[in-house]
Amino acid sequence: MELCYLHPHYFKPEESILDELNLTREEPYILIRFVSWDANHDFGQKGFTHEDKKLLISTLSKKIKIYISSEKNLPEEFRKFRVKVSPDKIHHVMAFATLFVGEGATMASECAMLGTASIYVNTITAGTLEEQEKYGSCLVFVTQREFLKK
Repeated sequence: MELCYLHPHYFKPEESILDELNLTREEPYILIRFVSWDANHDFGQKGFTHEDKKLLISTLSKKIKIYISSEKNLPEEFRKFRVKVSPDKIHHVMAFATLFVGEGATMASECAMLGTASIYVNTITAGTLEEQEKYGSCLVFVTQREFLKK
């Protein structure tokens, strides 16, 4: 489905997004996505705990620039990492990222389609992502601990 709007015939990543992020083409960054867990299909599911998020962010931010996209308001301690672009530009951010780590299946799949290495962490599995995992464009983890340990 993601190829309907992200196929190279329809979508061209714009490098100008890097200017908005105050980056050069050579500077690597990771996009992290946290979901709200309010959707009907999320009932009974769970994602990163606050402590997991702290560990993830502190570990990665020591090695590489990170940006966070979140459906919920971010706690004060994480706000400095919030990606500050309009929502219609998020696919451009995704296209130039070195890596995506997230709880949302759609964004994980979109990154895989854009050629951005993708890690999906969620108790809900998705057939599309499992298929993308076979091709090495996405890694799927069912638990946060499993991912953080890896």
